[in-house]
Amino acid sequence: MIMFALAKFYIALALILMFPGFFLARAVFAGKYNDLSVFEKAVIVFSFSIVAVDFLIISANFFSIPLVRITIVLMIVFFCAVCAFVYKRRCLHGKQANELDKTKTNISFTTLKNVSYRQMLLFLTILFLILIVRSGYVVGGIMPQTTDLGHHMYWAKDIVQTGALPSYGMPDFIIGEHIIFATIAIISGLPFVSAMPVLVLFLINIFSLFSMLILAYRIGENFLSSADAKKVAFLTFLISGLFYAISSPQTKFVSGGVIGNVVGNLFIPLTLYFFLMTIKNRDKNFAMGFVLSIAALVYTHHLSLFIFVYVFIGLLLFSVVSLLLVSRLNLRKFFNTLYFSVKPFFGGRNILLLFVFVLFVLFVHPPSYLNPSAIDTAVGVPVKATRTGLALDSIVKNTGPWRFFYSVIGIVIVLGVFALKVFVDGSRKKFPSETLLSIMLPISWMTMILLMSAYPSLLRVDIPSNRIVSYITFPATILSAIGIVYVLSFAQKNYTKQIFTVLFLVIFGTGFLSGFSDVSDSARDSQSNFREVKQTYFATEHLTGLVEDEEMVLKDHIYLSGDTWIKLFFMNGYKFPLSRSHLKRYNDPNSKRETCTRDMIAIPDSEIGMDCFERTNVRYIMLENGSENYQFDVSDNFSRVYASDSAVIYMKN
Repeated sequence: MIMFALAKFYIALALILMFPGFFLARAVFAGKYNDLSVFEKAVIVFSFSIVAVDFLIISANFFSIPLVRITIVLMIVFFCAVCAFVYKRRCLHGKQANELDKTKTNISFTTLKNVSYRQMLLFLTILFLILIVRSGYVVGGIMPQTTDLGHHMYWAKDIVQTGALPSYGMPDFIIGEHIIFATIAIISGLPFVSAMPVLVLFLINIFSLFSMLILAYRIGENFLSSADAKKVAFLTFLISGLFYAISSPQTKFVSGGVIGNVVGNLFIPLTLYFFLMTIKNRDKNFAMGFVLSIAALVYTHHLSLFIFVYVFIGLLLFSVVSLLLVSRLNLRKFFNTLYFSVKPFFGGRNILLLFVFVLFVLFVHPPSYLNPSAIDTAVGVPVKATRTGLALDSIVKNTGPWRFFYSVIGIVIVLGVFALKVFVDGSRKKFPSETLLSIMLPISWMTMILLMSAYPSLLRVDIPSNRIVSYITFPATILSAIGIVYVLSFAQKNYTKQIFTVLFLVIFGTGFLSGFSDVSDSARDSQSNFREVKQTYFATEHLTGLVEDEEMVLKDHIYLSGDTWIKLFFMNGYKFPLSRSHLKRYNDPNSKRETCTRDMIAIPDSEIGMDCFERTNVRYIMLENGSENYQFDVSDNFSRVYASDSAVIYMKN
């Protein structure tokens, strides 16, 4: 039975997260698809699958096509067939064009194909360790229980049950966060209260590391040797994947079910990768990938999109200023270079794709966050203490002291390379735009996140700074990898083997200690937690047989394990059952909060409590056994109807 369930899960993964992206990637890149390395193909296929499935499902919902297994399978098969047809046509057209113009030379991509046996063995070893460390942390939450994931899976299950996309009625959720989980559940038939949601998130997180690897290589190849660029790529993979495996936004976001961030962390590096590759190769195909990746961000996570927009604006500003310096303020040369750099983005296919996407956003399915109130909460003068900027020590702590230190070295080195090429070596005419962009990309990326985290009022960012600062880990990782490669290369050339060995051990030893410092802090008694969550779910199953129409349930979010998932057992509306939240939320100085969910548990027999029971129609209360249930045990107004070691249910008489 378990093997059959696993087989269905693997089939669903292949159908949803492999085949659509494989055929779409071949249609987009045509004959140049095979020029990409296996690392790039893997990331692009996986990411394009998410894009394709999201837009297929949204389109089907627009035309009132029921979202059931047979229609989803047929849509994906039809989509793959269309992409295969486009691929064949484009390949045939490319051959005919080459025959007509014998002098035309194809663009040659430098790739990660030429990886030696030792390098591949090193990569596989790092990947194996990454999977061991990350899965060791995630396994404690393999029984779904976290708050964010529970909220998201309610909407995913709603899609499965209704066969249509939900109308949220709030800007907190975005449809791209739920479609992948819903389609996998529909195809596989697996329940949401299972390991499936966490495993899918874990897979997305691993591919985000691959997107960092290919971006780091493409950045490094433009001003480093091929060997050093590979070192930067593998070191980026090591630092982000192993050294800081647990910290946010890595495995903690997976186990916590922070879907938008996890998916956003896949597409932000990939979007920058496509932008860089478009400039480098003057290739319209990569420009199409750039548009598709932005589309994925629009329909997946508003915060990631918000961060990307600021980072991209910073990148453009940094690059334009740098290009002016390189051009020695020669405006003709400046505009000539700028024109040829951005020309691929304005090809016919890209303009058409962008036009279709804009129509899609405006008329087919406008994202829920595109409303004045939601935009006002993101952009404006910061109004809370959590939105007035972080001190440097907080930023360093969030980045990781070791990673932050070497990222500063990386910034100094990269700026030094830029200054050397522009002002010293006299090769200004030979300074290509892709090299300039590669130098400015990680610097502007990190600078913008620093400014948004430390000085939000300067950029009119009205989002909690501790949410923004987690995005700094990615540029910091690439810059620290560059810094370490330069330091070790310099030591290898100028010092003895013994000194190099000591320096190597010091760098990676301190990196290991810093990167793994949160592993012990994150350790948890998974067996005990698993047992408590399971008892909550058993209690909920019992409760579903008791609750009648029009009756309401109140649960305790403070102490009850896995309580957010209770709504998935009832599927009686997103706000069913009611929930007592953390007490500090009832004392918000900026807005008046309801207090009935607190008072019905804290003072159930009081006049206030009884009035709340009458107004809310609450009949059942679920609490952790041993937490604030004394007043219910001694009251004549309530009866205990269920009890276990971890959960207890009371009924109002």
